[in-house]
Amino acid sequence: MSKSECSMDLTKSKLAIILSKLANNEKQNIGLEQYELPSERAADLLWGVYMNNELKGKCVADLGSGTGMLGLGALLLGASKVYFVDISESSMEICKKNHEKIKKEYGTVLKFGKSEFICKNVESFDQKADVVLQNPPFGTKEKHADKIFLEKAFSCANAVYSIHKSSTRNFLEKFSAANKFKITDEKKFLFPLKQTRIYHVKKNYNVEVTWLRFEKIA
Repeated sequence: MSKSECSMDLTKSKLAIILSKLANNEKQNIGLEQYELPSERAADLLWGVYMNNELKGKCVADLGSGTGMLGLGALLLGASKVYFVDISESSMEICKKNHEKIKKEYGTVLKFGKSEFICKNVESFDQKADVVLQNPPFGTKEKHADKIFLEKAFSCANAVYSIHKSSTRNFLEKFSAANKFKITDEKKFLFPLKQTRIYHVKKNYNVEVTWLRFEKIA
């Protein structure tokens, strides 16, 4: 099977359509910065990881998994196992339902990997994985929340894909180097955030973020 092919002739656009049908958490905890990735963006990012040969047959940790978009996309693209890790009970319940839906619809046409659901603080996660995929808090509500996620990711995998505010790029490069990791790839995009307070003037606004790939230094 070539890089351009995957199970059930799944394409990036088809993946985006599947992910768009997943249920979201309508009672998001703003304090936890539970921001959902748009399905098309998630599919685009996941496809890049797949083309890097870092999903098919790999064990994946989706830290701060929310309702499961990144982890479920990884399963659809051939991951052998995904750890879904999130502290929010409501998000985890939706994640499990989304998993059931995806497995029921596509589990018979592809070799669906294993899943483990861990409803705990990310700092409690103590398993190893081949790669981490994460959309962590940006650290605007709780200072350094993104740092906590990245530090945990570095401890459990040699390859980490993580979304961060672009303005923190210099800090992230120094922080990763201090943890014996280096940035090998990056992709900037605008992350749409919805109105969260009645006094916010705009219903939606965009934050410039970067999808970074970190690799352990040999």
